[in-house]
Amino acid sequence: MSTARRGYIFEWADTSLPPLAEVLNALREERWLPENETWWCAWNELEILLPQRLGDPAALPTDWDELRVFSGQVEFRQVRQGRGWRRALLAETDRLPSRLSGWQALDPPYWVVPSLRILWGRRLRTSAGEQRGEVLFPRSLAYDLAGEVPPYDQRAVVADVQLYYDAEARLRTTRYAGLRHLPPGADIARVQPLSYFRLEGGPHDTTT
Repeated sequence: MSTARRGYIFEWADTSLPPLAEVLNALREERWLPENETWWCAWNELEILLPQRLGDPAALPTDWDELRVFSGQVEFRQVRQGRGWRRALLAETDRLPSRLSGWQALDPPYWVVPSLRILWGRRLRTSAGEQRGEVLFPRSLAYDLAGEVPPYDQRAVVADVQLYYDAEARLRTTRYAGLRHLPPGADIARVQPLSYFRLEGGPHDTTT
């Protein structure tokens, strides 16, 4: 039997979207967006906001082209579509809490593979002191992560992610689950892109 986990993408079933803060508070009350363990990031054509910890959901700006809020349990996405918005939830369960019944599964379940994303940034000496950054960017990269102290080239910042693959072993999306430091000497080579795997019941069968 395959031991691979399943991932699900849910979309808000109604065309009338509730306020953003209401949705996020419902997820927080279900402990899917735990305090101090939830981040958010956003971007549009000309600007990007790096991941930072979620505080009061009511204080989140709503004018970004794409907004993502993520934790170890779920990722919430709000994406601009024309004059409206599309919202989605990504989670490794098909059982949503009863108060989240307004969401419906979009597609067949995906196969989930845990991985990492190494985020940008090294030690830079600036007029404001040492910061994490890249010379390719005209600003510092201030990731909201405990223990971010100089020297910044001693510990990499990584994002824990869940890779969602379809039945044909094609990567469909990546769900972000959290941020952390990679300790010195960590063997990051052990985390490799998934070049080939076989899924249960088809040409990529994992059953042994």
